[in-house]
Amino acid sequence: MRLAILGAILFLIGATQADSRECRLPSPRPGVVSEEIPPRSFFLCLLAEIDDLKKRQEELERIVPEYERLVAEMPVPYLNDNGKVTVEEGRRIGSATFTLDARQTGRASSLRLDQAVIEELCTTTRGCRMSLIRRVIGLRQTEPLESIIVGPCLFDYDAVSGAWLRGTGCSGDAISGKDGDGAVGAKSSGADVVIEAGEGCLMADADIRLAVGADHEILDRDHSRGLYLIAAPERLTTSIRRFRCDLEID
Repeated sequence: MRLAILGAILFLIGATQADSRECRLPSPRPGVVSEEIPPRSFFLCLLAEIDDLKKRQEELERIVPEYERLVAEMPVPYLNDNGKVTVEEGRRIGSATFTLDARQTGRASSLRLDQAVIEELCTTTRGCRMSLIRRVIGLRQTEPLESIIVGPCLFDYDAVSGAWLRGTGCSGDAISGKDGDGAVGAKSSGADVVIEAGEGCLMADADIRLAVGADHEILDRDHSRGLYLIAAPERLTTSIRRFRCDLEID
Protein backbone atom coordinates (compact mmCIF):
# COMPACT_ATOMS: atom_id res chain seq x y z
CA MET A 1 0.00 0.00 0.00
CA ARG A 2 2.82 2.34 0.92
CA LEU A 3 4.45 1.76 -2.47
CA ALA A 4 1.13 2.36 -4.30
CA ILE A 5 0.62 5.70 -2.53
CA LEU A 6 4.19 6.64 -3.19
CA GLY A 7 3.76 5.75 -6.87
CA ALA A 8 0.65 7.94 -7.14
CA ILE A 9 2.48 10.86 -5.58
CA LEU A 10 5.38 10.42 -7.96
CA PHE A 11 3.00 10.28 -10.93
CA LEU A 12 1.27 13.52 -9.94
CA ILE A 13 4.53 15.26 -9.31
CA GLY A 14 5.94 14.03 -12.59
CA ALA A 15 2.84 15.33 -14.43
CA THR A 16 3.41 18.78 -12.96
CA GLN A 17 7.16 18.87 -13.46
CA ALA A 18 7.76 18.17 -9.78
CA ASP A 19 11.16 16.73 -10.53
CA SER A 20 12.39 20.32 -10.86
CA ARG A 21 13.59 19.81 -7.29
CA GLU A 22 15.07 16.44 -8.24
CA CYS A 23 12.94 14.60 -5.69
CA ARG A 24 14.23 11.23 -6.79
CA LEU A 25 14.45 7.90 -5.04
CA PRO A 26 17.85 6.25 -4.78
CA SER A 27 18.39 3.98 -7.78
CA PRO A 28 17.92 0.32 -6.79
CA ARG A 29 20.58 -2.18 -7.53
CA PRO A 30 19.92 -4.26 -10.65
CA GLY A 31 17.78 -7.30 -9.92
CA VAL A 32 17.04 -6.27 -6.33
CA VAL A 33 13.54 -5.21 -5.15
CA SER A 34 13.97 -2.80 -2.27
CA GLU A 35 11.39 -2.55 0.53
CA GLU A 36 13.31 0.14 2.33
CA ILE A 37 11.53 3.35 3.31
CA PRO A 38 12.83 6.29 1.27
CA PRO A 39 15.08 8.72 3.11
CA ARG A 40 13.61 11.63 5.06
CA SER A 41 15.13 14.15 2.62
CA PHE A 42 13.03 12.65 -0.17
CA PHE A 43 9.73 13.32 1.67
CA LEU A 44 10.87 16.80 2.67
CA CYS A 45 11.53 17.49 -0.99
CA LEU A 46 8.03 16.26 -1.88
CA LEU A 47 6.43 18.43 0.78
CA ALA A 48 8.32 21.48 -0.47
CA GLU A 49 7.20 20.77 -4.01
CA ILE A 50 3.59 20.33 -2.90
CA ASP A 51 3.80 23.67 -1.11
CA ASP A 52 5.09 25.27 -4.32
CA LEU A 53 2.25 23.71 -6.30
CA LYS A 54 -0.30 25.13 -3.87
CA LYS A 55 1.22 28.57 -4.34
CA ARG A 56 1.06 28.17 -8.12
CA GLN A 57 -2.57 27.12 -7.88
CA GLU A 58 -3.39 30.19 -5.80
CA GLU A 59 -1.63 32.35 -8.38
CA LEU A 60 -3.59 30.72 -11.21
CA GLU A 61 -6.85 31.23 -9.34
CA ARG A 62 -5.98 34.90 -9.19
CA ILE A 63 -4.72 35.25 -12.76
CA VAL A 64 -7.27 33.15 -14.69
CA PRO A 65 -10.30 35.36 -13.89
CA GLU A 66 -8.29 38.39 -14.99
CA TYR A 67 -7.44 36.72 -18.29
CA GLU A 68 -11.08 35.72 -18.74
CA ARG A 69 -12.11 39.32 -18.16
CA LEU A 70 -9.56 40.59 -20.69
CA VAL A 71 -10.72 38.03 -23.29
CA ALA A 72 -14.35 39.03 -22.73
CA GLU A 73 -13.42 42.66 -23.37
CA MET A 74 -11.71 41.92 -26.68
CA PRO A 75 -13.85 43.20 -29.59
CA VAL A 76 -15.40 40.66 -31.97
CA PRO A 77 -16.72 40.95 -35.55
CA TYR A 78 -20.41 41.52 -36.30
CA LEU A 79 -22.01 40.07 -39.44
CA ASN A 80 -25.45 40.85 -40.83
CA ASP A 81 -26.09 38.69 -43.90
CA ASN A 82 -29.42 39.71 -45.46
CA GLY A 83 -30.90 40.28 -42.01
CA LYS A 84 -29.36 37.23 -40.32
CA VAL A 85 -27.07 38.49 -37.55
CA THR A 86 -24.05 36.61 -36.26
CA VAL A 87 -22.19 37.98 -33.23
CA GLU A 88 -21.05 36.71 -29.84
CA GLU A 89 -23.64 37.90 -27.35
CA GLY A 90 -22.49 40.37 -24.75
CA ARG A 91 -19.16 41.14 -26.47
CA ARG A 92 -17.85 44.47 -27.71
CA ILE A 93 -17.97 44.89 -31.48
CA GLY A 94 -14.71 45.65 -33.24
CA SER A 95 -15.85 45.54 -36.87
CA ALA A 96 -19.04 44.99 -38.83
CA THR A 97 -20.03 43.62 -42.23
CA PHE A 98 -23.49 44.07 -43.75
CA THR A 99 -24.36 41.98 -46.82
CA LEU A 100 -27.40 42.41 -49.06
CA ASP A 101 -28.26 40.39 -52.18
CA ALA A 102 -29.93 42.15 -55.11
CA ARG A 103 -33.42 40.97 -56.04
CA GLN A 104 -33.70 38.96 -59.23
CA THR A 105 -36.86 40.90 -60.12
CA GLY A 106 -34.79 44.04 -60.62
CA ARG A 107 -36.54 45.98 -57.85
CA ALA A 108 -34.51 47.72 -55.18
CA SER A 109 -34.03 46.08 -51.77
CA SER A 110 -32.69 47.49 -48.51
CA LEU A 111 -31.18 46.41 -45.21
CA ARG A 112 -31.41 48.70 -42.19
CA LEU A 113 -28.06 49.03 -40.43
CA ASP A 114 -28.13 48.24 -36.72
CA GLN A 115 -28.15 51.64 -35.04
CA ALA A 116 -26.37 50.34 -31.94
CA VAL A 117 -23.54 48.99 -34.12
CA ILE A 118 -23.16 52.28 -35.99
CA GLU A 119 -23.10 54.23 -32.75
CA GLU A 120 -20.58 51.86 -31.17
CA LEU A 121 -18.17 51.93 -34.10
CA CYS A 122 -18.65 55.36 -35.68
CA THR A 123 -19.49 57.89 -32.95
CA THR A 124 -16.10 57.95 -31.25
CA THR A 125 -13.76 60.91 -31.58
CA ARG A 126 -11.97 59.19 -34.47
CA GLY A 127 -15.04 57.82 -36.29
CA CYS A 128 -14.87 54.61 -38.31
CA ARG A 129 -13.70 53.50 -41.75
CA MET A 130 -16.22 52.32 -44.35
CA SER A 131 -15.86 50.44 -47.62
CA LEU A 132 -18.71 49.58 -49.98
CA ILE A 133 -18.28 46.69 -52.41
CA ARG A 134 -20.45 45.48 -55.29
CA ARG A 135 -19.75 41.84 -56.09
CA VAL A 136 -21.09 40.29 -59.31
CA ILE A 137 -22.13 36.66 -58.72
CA GLY A 138 -22.19 33.92 -61.35
CA LEU A 139 -25.07 31.48 -61.73
CA ARG A 140 -23.15 28.47 -60.41
CA GLN A 141 -20.17 30.06 -58.73
CA THR A 142 -19.70 30.90 -55.10
CA GLU A 143 -16.81 33.26 -55.80
CA PRO A 144 -17.62 36.71 -57.23
CA LEU A 145 -16.94 37.19 -60.94
CA GLU A 146 -16.15 40.85 -60.44
CA SER A 147 -15.81 43.26 -57.52
CA ILE A 148 -15.99 47.04 -57.45
CA ILE A 149 -14.63 48.46 -54.21
CA VAL A 150 -15.15 52.03 -53.00
CA GLY A 151 -13.22 53.07 -49.92
CA PRO A 152 -12.13 52.94 -47.27
CA CYS A 153 -13.12 56.41 -46.13
CA LEU A 154 -13.69 57.91 -42.71
CA PHE A 155 -17.25 58.21 -41.46
CA ASP A 156 -18.43 60.00 -38.34
CA TYR A 157 -21.97 59.82 -36.97
CA ASP A 158 -23.39 62.00 -34.18
CA ALA A 159 -25.84 59.86 -32.21
CA VAL A 160 -27.44 62.94 -30.61
CA SER A 161 -28.08 65.15 -33.64
CA GLY A 162 -27.93 62.60 -36.44
CA ALA A 163 -25.31 64.69 -38.26
CA TRP A 164 -22.83 62.65 -40.27
CA LEU A 165 -19.62 63.34 -42.14
CA ARG A 166 -18.06 61.16 -44.82
CA GLY A 167 -14.43 61.80 -45.64
CA THR A 168 -12.55 61.51 -48.89
CA GLY A 169 -11.61 58.12 -50.27
CA CYS A 170 -15.12 57.05 -51.31
CA SER A 171 -15.36 58.54 -54.79
CA GLY A 172 -15.23 62.27 -54.39
CA ASP A 173 -14.85 65.06 -51.91
CA ALA A 174 -15.92 64.91 -48.31
CA ILE A 175 -19.68 65.31 -47.84
CA SER A 176 -21.97 65.79 -44.86
CA GLY A 177 -25.63 65.41 -44.05
CA LYS A 178 -28.11 64.93 -41.27
CA ASP A 179 -29.97 61.71 -40.60
CA GLY A 180 -33.70 62.14 -40.00
CA ASP A 181 -33.96 65.74 -41.22
CA GLY A 182 -36.71 65.28 -43.83
CA ALA A 183 -39.84 65.72 -41.74
CA VAL A 184 -43.26 65.29 -43.36
CA GLY A 185 -44.20 68.48 -45.14
CA ALA A 186 -40.63 69.56 -45.83
CA LYS A 187 -39.88 70.78 -49.34
CA SER A 188 -36.92 68.42 -49.62
CA SER A 189 -36.92 64.72 -48.81
CA GLY A 190 -33.70 65.11 -46.83
CA ALA A 191 -32.45 61.76 -48.16
CA ASP A 192 -28.77 61.53 -49.03
CA VAL A 193 -26.56 58.88 -50.59
CA VAL A 194 -23.47 58.50 -48.40
CA ILE A 195 -21.51 56.00 -50.53
CA GLU A 196 -22.19 54.41 -53.92
CA ALA A 197 -20.34 51.48 -55.50
CA GLY A 198 -20.81 50.46 -59.09
CA GLU A 199 -24.14 52.31 -59.36
CA GLY A 200 -26.13 49.40 -57.93
CA CYS A 201 -24.93 49.48 -54.32
CA LEU A 202 -25.73 52.40 -52.04
CA MET A 203 -25.36 53.33 -48.41
CA ALA A 204 -27.88 56.07 -47.60
CA ASP A 205 -29.54 57.82 -44.65
CA ALA A 206 -33.04 56.95 -45.90
CA ASP A 207 -34.86 53.76 -46.91
CA ILE A 208 -36.13 52.92 -50.40
CA ARG A 209 -39.55 54.10 -51.57
CA LEU A 210 -42.24 51.45 -51.78
CA ALA A 211 -43.31 52.81 -55.15
CA VAL A 212 -41.04 54.81 -57.45
CA GLY A 213 -42.72 57.96 -58.74
CA ALA A 214 -42.35 59.78 -62.01
CA ASP A 215 -39.04 61.26 -60.85
CA HIS A 216 -37.62 57.73 -60.55
CA GLU A 217 -36.13 58.58 -57.18
CA ILE A 218 -35.66 55.35 -55.21
CA LEU A 219 -35.08 56.91 -51.78
CA ASP A 220 -37.95 57.65 -49.43
CA ARG A 221 -38.22 60.80 -47.32
CA ASP A 222 -35.64 60.83 -44.56
CA HIS A 223 -38.30 61.18 -41.87
CA SER A 224 -36.58 59.15 -39.13
CA ARG A 225 -33.17 58.09 -37.89
CA GLY A 226 -31.61 55.15 -39.65
CA LEU A 227 -28.92 54.24 -42.17
CA TYR A 228 -29.50 51.70 -44.93
CA LEU A 229 -27.59 49.43 -47.28
CA ILE A 230 -29.41 49.37 -50.63
CA ALA A 231 -29.15 47.12 -53.68
CA ALA A 232 -30.71 48.86 -56.68
CA PRO A 233 -30.43 46.90 -59.97
CA GLU A 234 -32.43 49.59 -61.85
CA ARG A 235 -29.56 52.05 -61.35
CA LEU A 236 -27.15 49.85 -63.32
CA THR A 237 -26.28 50.81 -66.87
CA THR A 238 -25.48 47.17 -67.69
CA SER A 239 -27.56 44.00 -67.82
CA ILE A 240 -26.01 42.61 -64.63
CA ARG A 241 -28.65 41.42 -62.17
CA ARG A 242 -26.94 38.86 -59.94
CA PHE A 243 -24.88 40.85 -57.48
CA ARG A 244 -24.58 41.62 -53.80
CA CYS A 245 -23.57 44.65 -51.78
CA ASP A 246 -21.10 44.41 -48.88
CA LEU A 247 -20.62 47.27 -46.44
CA GLU A 248 -17.54 46.83 -44.29
CA ILE A 249 -16.97 48.96 -41.18
CA ASP A 250 -14.01 49.02 -38.83
